[in-house]
Formats: sequence, structure tokens, C-alpha cells
Amino acid sequence: MATKRYDANERTSWKNIVAKNFIGGLMWGLGSVIGATFILSILLNALRRLDFIPAIADTLIQIQNVMESKQ
Repeated sequence: MATKRYDANERTSWKNIVAKNFIGGLMWGLGSVIGATFILSILLNALRRLDFIPAIADTLIQIQNVMESKQ
């Protein structure tokens, strides 16, 4: 008994596969950047509340000064 084999790649052009993978890669990269920005903003806001620890406060002030000077 022979079964008919289904191969999706036989019906899909290589240009379509490359285009979909390229767009998928762009979206993955964009999502990574947005996610990292969100996580870092939450982390920096949480660290900003730690002003009562002198060593951390000095480091945060330096980071803030660097970020403000680049804007």
C-alpha cells in the first residue's frame, strides 16, 4: 500500500522561505530590543530608589550623568 508523501517545501518557493525567515528574524530582534529596554528601565528605576547606599548612589549618579550627556 503506497501512501502519498506530502512535502511542503516542494510547493513553497525558496524566495518565500527566505523572505519569511528574514521578517521573522527582524521581528525577533526588535522584540529582544524592546524587551531589554523594558527590563532595564524597570531595573534602573528600582536601583534609583537605593539612594541610601552611598556606593550604589555614586554609581547611579555617574550612569545618569553619562546618559544625560549623550542626549
